[in-house]
Amino acid sequence: MNVLGHALELLRNEIAPRAQQIDRDADAMRWALGRMCDEGLMAMRRPARFGGPEVSEEDFRVFQESVARTSGALA
Repeated sequence: MNVLGHALELLRNEIAPRAQQIDRDADAMRWALGRMCDEGLMAMRRPARFGGPEVSEEDFRVFQESVARTSGALA
């Protein structure tokens, strides 16, 4: 699975079910940010030569929109 597919799956399966809690509770937000970090999704545009996934501009924009649709506070 590519990076975008992995990110969308995480948003759908783990973040979306807790979105209301994430939007209201700092601990839930901390958990969500931790999950994103654990999965390497906090620096998706970082170049491969620096250890990043270096996703395309289009994939990054899809990711940004998906995060915003899932949790406004997380976006």
